[in-house]
Amino acid sequence: MSMSRRASTVPARLAKVCETPLIRIIRVPYPFGLATVEASGWDTLDLEPGAGLPGLLACRRLSALPPGGADSRPARCPAGTASTLPRQKHASTADFTGRLLMRRHTRILTALAAVATMLVASACTGGDGDTGDEDTTPDEVVYITAFGVFGREAYAWVAQEKGYFEEANINVEIQPGTGTGDNIALVASGQAQFATGDMSGVTLLLGNGEIEGITVVGAVHQLSLIGFMSLGDEIQTPQDLEGKSIADSSGSVGRLLFPTYADLVGIDPESVDLVDADPPQLPTLLASGQVDAIGQFSVGVPLIEAAAEGETASFIPYSDEMTDLYGNSLVTSTELAQSDPDLVQRFRDALFRGLEYSIDDPQGAAEILAAADESVVPEVAAAELEIMESYVRQAGVPIGSVDEVRVSQTIALLEATGAIPPGITAEDVITPSLIISG
Repeated sequence: MSMSRRASTVPARLAKVCETPLIRIIRVPYPFGLATVEASGWDTLDLEPGAGLPGLLACRRLSALPPGGADSRPARCPAGTASTLPRQKHASTADFTGRLLMRRHTRILTALAAVATMLVASACTGGDGDTGDEDTTPDEVVYITAFGVFGREAYAWVAQEKGYFEEANINVEIQPGTGTGDNIALVASGQAQFATGDMSGVTLLLGNGEIEGITVVGAVHQLSLIGFMSLGDEIQTPQDLEGKSIADSSGSVGRLLFPTYADLVGIDPESVDLVDADPPQLPTLLASGQVDAIGQFSVGVPLIEAAAEGETASFIPYSDEMTDLYGNSLVTSTELAQSDPDLVQRFRDALFRGLEYSIDDPQGAAEILAAADESVVPEVAAAELEIMESYVRQAGVPIGSVDEVRVSQTIALLEATGAIPPGITAEDVITPSLIISG
């Protein structure tokens, strides 16, 4: 997908030569009182007939060139100007400067400054009527949610509906995600510019060389939400998972981290029947009794209990055993982070404005999400967002921020359990220059 880039504007002080394919303008450094005039080359400047002093400025050869050299051809001047120019021998810039200093023609120097300013501004607009203002064409991006269209994902639609993306000059296509592994693969392949994925899962995939070309630029959740959800009281401890069936998306972070989690809690991962299922199917699979448990976020309790018609849900979080883990994070490609950091920052800030709004006004955010997707039940979505607040907002920590030390601790945990080989660093996972410091 091609993306527009913001054009640079012309600096107020003429500090450098400003070129277009057709025009090279002479440079007039400040202060004009020194009357220092520099020029570069013999390029043609197309001017309207009768341009007067601009034509004279464009056609006078001011740079020092050897007589008879390859560059000694006469300048091509606009009609009506060349005949008015006095013929001179080739002179160095210094000689010319000296002659100007001897002249006390204040009016000419003032005109020179004004015309030089006009010419540089004209050159930098390409001569096609462009005013030199920034390109206002919005950037086009695709964003992948972490997991389907649930209340916990409402902040993306809030950012869109409230105009936060528009204010950042970005058109965003929001697509439902199917889990960390699948989501970041879309970013790595260029099919999406941004996605949400669990930071531990991203670290795991990067550390094992299963993915490359992606980087984290923000944290949606300061604490991990992943775990196992069941109904009733049959599964209350990690050891109760042995011999049970657990449904989850094949690309979810719960599935990616399960071997590490099983090792930490002392259960045999081979004793658990892992069932592949798409995110929207999980509540129904559990409520209907087709599986014993599902991989789920802690905020999904209201959704699961609604699907189970009021039956009580139990939740076993990964964070009880895997402390200091971040939850979902904002991911982009390393290529985009390097080539257009401005776009990355604009998108990040707009998305996190939507996140803050959503946890401040869960009901309002839920209604926005329900208007975008008729499958959403506003009351359930709002309940998810209410639970999510404590995972997003931590005392003294800016929303969306990432602490490099905590990222290093996650890496150390995964290395210690043999989930990834040694060698990866925090800067292999995050882009420090683009994160909000915690």
